[in-house]
Amino acid sequence: FGYRICGPVAAAPGCTAPSRRIPCGEGRACAGEPGEAACGGGCVTPEVLVLLDRSSSMLMGGRWAFAQAALGTMLGEFGRRARIGVRAFPSEAIACAAGDIRAPAFEPDQAFAQVPEPAQAAQTPILAAFDGVEPVFGDPNEGEAVVLITDGDETCADEDGVVARVEALRARGIRTFAVGISRQANGELLERIAVAGGTATEARPRYLLVEDEAQLADALAEVYARLEVCPCAVGDRRCDGDDLLACRADLTGYEPAQACEFGCDPDAAACHPVCRPGGAAFACDGDTQRACNATGAGFDGAAVECE
Repeated sequence: FGYRICGPVAAAPGCTAPSRRIPCGEGRACAGEPGEAACGGGCVTPEVLVLLDRSSSMLMGGRWAFAQAALGTMLGEFGRRARIGVRAFPSEAIACAAGDIRAPAFEPDQAFAQVPEPAQAAQTPILAAFDGVEPVFGDPNEGEAVVLITDGDETCADEDGVVARVEALRARGIRTFAVGISRQANGELLERIAVAGGTATEARPRYLLVEDEAQLADALAEVYARLEVCPCAVGDRRCDGDDLLACRADLTGYEPAQACEFGCDPDAAACHPVCRPGGAAFACDGDTQRACNATGAGFDGAAVECE
């Protein structure tokens, strides 16, 4: 029901030791050979903290605009299926400090809306962005992750300090995904972060390199896929032909909830209550024949005069 990670010991260079136990999520169990153990058997409702670079260079090449758009897509897609938080860096007051942490929560649109526009400062305090991150996650679990999004380099501290901080988070069960916006980002550092954070890919670059909105949206979707996010959340519904489906209690997918007599409205994710839009049924209104309206809630659609 849990695993440990063998990792470096900061106080004893060259030595390794097992991390604290990282529990598997509800309904999941640990399996695999030593060194490759992982949880499986169900889906996860992750806790994700986005560390977002707002240094002045993010205004170049439309990076800030497409980052905001892609993050909006992420919130729309995963905001009910994962707890998401954000921290921007540098802070508004100090060039080599990070802003406040808005802890991971469901549907955190307001927290992201309050992220200030890029700073005039060119400093990129990546190490400071990791300060105080661990406590916001609470008890360890397999679904905790940090997503670092930057187009730059650590300009306020030593790179080794950044990697050591990421290693410490990994030993606590928190994975770190490194996303480089444009090839101006320090790919060498981001690769080290991805390796230390347990998220490096096999192919190079071993971090997530993106250069436009679509690529960033895909990278964020990949993060959630690797975290094995649940396909739906409590209360989610959708249509399948004339059937209304609801998210299962274990959040692992959808199951039939209701057969819709008048068809299912995919926009509202609900059965048409009175009639089928575009169907053959009509209602008389004096000498006028009324068609079913667009929502299926009544016969007040297009009118046809009867001879």
